[in-house]
Amino acid sequence: MLDDIGNRSISAFLWGAGGTVLRICIQVISQIILARILGPEQFGLFATGLVVIFFANLFADAGLAYGLIRRPVARESEIRFVFTWHILISGAVALLLIWLAPRIAAAFGDARLANIVGWLALSSVITAIGATATSLLRRNLEFRIYNLAVVASYGIAFLCVGIPLALAGFAAMSLVAAFLTQAFIVSAVMYATARHAVRPLLWHPEAAEIVGFGATVFITNLINWIMSSLDRAIVSAVLGATSVGLYNTIANLVNVPAQSALATLQPVFYAASSRVQDNAESLRSGLKAMLGAVALFVTPVFAAVAVAAHTVVITFLGAKWIGGDAVLSPMALAVPAILMMGLSTPVLWAAGYPRREYQVQIPMTLLWIAICYAAAKSGSLSIVGWTVAGLFYIRAISIVYFTIVAVELHAKDMLAVFAPGVVVSALTAATAYVADQALGGAGLAELPRLVLIIAACGVAMLGGIALIRNRLPRDLKALLSRLGMRLPSGALRTAYARVLGT
Repeated sequence: MLDDIGNRSISAFLWGAGGTVLRICIQVISQIILARILGPEQFGLFATGLVVIFFANLFADAGLAYGLIRRPVARESEIRFVFTWHILISGAVALLLIWLAPRIAAAFGDARLANIVGWLALSSVITAIGATATSLLRRNLEFRIYNLAVVASYGIAFLCVGIPLALAGFAAMSLVAAFLTQAFIVSAVMYATARHAVRPLLWHPEAAEIVGFGATVFITNLINWIMSSLDRAIVSAVLGATSVGLYNTIANLVNVPAQSALATLQPVFYAASSRVQDNAESLRSGLKAMLGAVALFVTPVFAAVAVAAHTVVITFLGAKWIGGDAVLSPMALAVPAILMMGLSTPVLWAAGYPRREYQVQIPMTLLWIAICYAAAKSGSLSIVGWTVAGLFYIRAISIVYFTIVAVELHAKDMLAVFAPGVVVSALTAATAYVADQALGGAGLAELPRLVLIIAACGVAMLGGIALIRNRLPRDLKALLSRLGMRLPSGALRTAYARVLGT
């Protein structure tokens, strides 16, 4: 696929990856500081509010953005139509949420949620203002401004607004204020960058296709919400704000990197896949390269986090969050499944099966709800964590399977894709376990202990990659080679080439 779409997509990929790494750093640092200030209960209130808002925003977007991205040419009438309905629907959703806020709070058994949900409802309209412009940028594979805006807005919102308000005693509302500030900055930058006509248009001849594809995306996103957020809603309703604060915050230590990566890279992969949707070989090549990259570079990292979970939690969050390793271990192991599933979906859509994802997963949705509820009723966050991780793998296997069938890949091809990652992951996880046990037995403090574990795992991972580099699949080697060519010449490019053999 990468050969067909050229340097423009490589640039989009690199901007997406670079922006993702920087955003993850800012997010993790700010969340760690806020978690130490506020504790599990206040984070739990905010997390429950976000579950409600993210659900409501599914209706505010209605999948129209993806319908616009998919159009061969984005005409002014199509842009005006999408923008008009984004504003109308999001406005209605915001008003409905404000009206329902006291009832939502009562359903969760915590009156404090009413104020949080009411304020977060404004994010629906704020996001809608820049949503059409964002779609236009994504459609043209122009991700530089978007990623810079997201990174800068997160830093301004949470480091400059959220943390000072938290220190001033505003509790969960400090998180709400930061969230709204970020949404406003991103929307303002997006519209300023990709200005478009805003004159209302309720319908036009091509609208049916946009709405039809949008409906497919909406159903898929609804299922995704159920399977990625409903566990938090159930934990909040069954076990209370403190438990969901612990569960959500610990899970976010690994989910934030995963979801940030998907939010950035999935649109790139979708736009790229759409441009070669009639070329089955290109789709196969792109899918193998992306899945192989996740297996080789992502899985080892999160396998090590799962093994050293207790040290990670205590080092980053402190004593208030003791017991969080029971959630972190399973959630870390679920990250590769989440990424592989998310990166397979664009290929499934481009291959001509946009409805297959939700057709496969609708039966799983009811099962997901029942199993998560039963796990929460056990009263153990560890049981909830391992249950959700297992469900993510079942879901990922089903989506990846139907994607490889759609592009006519064979099982032996997938074994070659995943085998290098399995080897490197096993080596890295074993190193993390030995280092954690040895350093813990020596009585070393948490921070230097974690630093040494990271260093040991880094050496193990790089050594493992160097050992198996000659067995990397051709499609993955081609991707890595093209990425290496974009690195600045000098020591970095030389080291990259030596490790990967590119």
